[in-house]
Amino acid sequence: MFRLQILFLILIFTLITGCSDDPVSLNPSDLQGKQFAHVLFESEQSCIDYSPDFHINCAQIVAFEDDHKATIMFTDILNEARYFVMGNKVILQATDNAYEFRDSLVFTILPDGDLKLDENETKWKAFEDSYWE
Repeated sequence: MFRLQILFLILIFTLITGCSDDPVSLNPSDLQGKQFAHVLFESEQSCIDYSPDFHINCAQIVAFEDDHKATIMFTDILNEARYFVMGNKVILQATDNAYEFRDSLVFTILPDGDLKLDENETKWKAFEDSYWE
């Protein structure tokens, strides 16, 4: 069943990436150790001002690890996923330990090295130490 899902994803994304205007291609190892954030506020101060008495997340974060493993945080829960790179697409597939998503998430690799989440076209900026930089 797992192989059939992978083959289906490969077929779909081969068709999608074949129609891409500016394809950027990476190997899965190119993502290892990298993090990307979709920042929810204009500045760190505006996030602090919004929630002075309680903690909220100022950004959504995806981190790529080795062996095709990734974690993605939409709220305060770390969701485990597996990732695959197909042309200019990065596909995150939820594991049984993912709570905030069940379907696959598809990111487009942008020419500047950042990612765009296809379902809502939000930009996820690459960062090292702090996503505010």
